Order: sequence, then structure tokens, then C-alpha cells
Amino acid sequence: MLLALTLVTLTIADGAKVSINPQYVVKLWPTKEAMERGKNTMVVTGAKCVVTMADGKFMSVLETCDYVKLRLEGKIK
Repeated sequence: MLLALTLVTLTIADGAKVSINPQYVVKLWPTKEAMERGKNTMVVTGAKCVVTMADGKFMSVLETCDYVKLRLEGKIK
């Protein structure tokens, strides 16, 4: 039996790449900067999307939530 695990790689604020399992993503939130409503106050400057994981942890990424959603759905490689 062949099993395949697909991970999605995103960029966190310091430029590091992080690979996540799409099955564990429960919520995507655009940041204030992504919505052009001023500077981020709750997350790091430059972040455009907050990705919440099933374990309650979250990460702020530089990609937009629209882009992240397309990556999670496998529509962009």
C-alpha cells in the first residue's frame, strides 16, 4: 500500500519556510495589513495571514490568506 503525505510550505515573518499538513489547518485570518487597515498590532509586522492549527497553535505567514487557501486546496503547487 502506498501512502502519500502532502505538505504545504509557507513563509513566516523571518523568512524561514515552514511545512504544514493541510488536514490540520482549521482557520485562516487575514491581518490588518492584508486588509489595508493599518499596521498589525496582534501579530508580527509584515504578516498577511494567520493560520490556526488543530492543536490551537497559530503562525503568522507572509502569504495572503487567498494564496494559502489555494495552496491548501492543492490548486497551486
